[in-house]
Amino acid sequence: SEGDSVLNAGGYLWTFTVSTELDLTPPEVKNVIPRNVGTYDRNIIVQIDFTEAIDPTSSTGSTLDGFENIQVSDEVTGVVSGSYAVSNQYKTITFTTFDACGTNSCGETIYCLPGNANFDSTVFAATPGNEPPQVDIFPYDGIVDVAANSLDGNGDGVAGDNYEWKFSTTDDVNLS
Repeated sequence: SEGDSVLNAGGYLWTFTVSTELDLTPPEVKNVIPRNVGTYDRNIIVQIDFTEAIDPTSSTGSTLDGFENIQVSDEVTGVVSGSYAVSNQYKTITFTTFDACGTNSCGETIYCLPGNANFDSTVFAATPGNEPPQVDIFPYDGIVDVAANSLDGNGDGVAGDNYEWKFSTTDDVNLS
């Protein structure tokens, strides 16, 4: 009824402790698939692993809805349409194209990048604010961790630079 505590209504009670320390460590890209400068089948997964949890509001979305903080771009046709999703305790972002290119042995749809193409891929850093690595603007114009620290794309300890890598595809679809 009105005025009753949520806890009295059968809610859930929990305790937690907070620290007086601030997280001012910018996130970095730990690993990417496909690897830099390699050539892969069209249905290679595009995945980015970060050193810490990334804010999903900065790292997930669809190109159809204007998401631009991460881009996989074909050197000829431009940005590849698809969606970015988070997993692995907010440390991994996976890109899935909208281009269905077959069915696997389980009957699931396979999605592919353009074939025989060269890609420039970029993870954009959010613009650091008045007290870097912290970001002052929202919505974010690039990747930030869950403490709003901008990406350190080149791993030099200074936030605000992008991470870039290149790869190529064949026209093959790997079904094995």
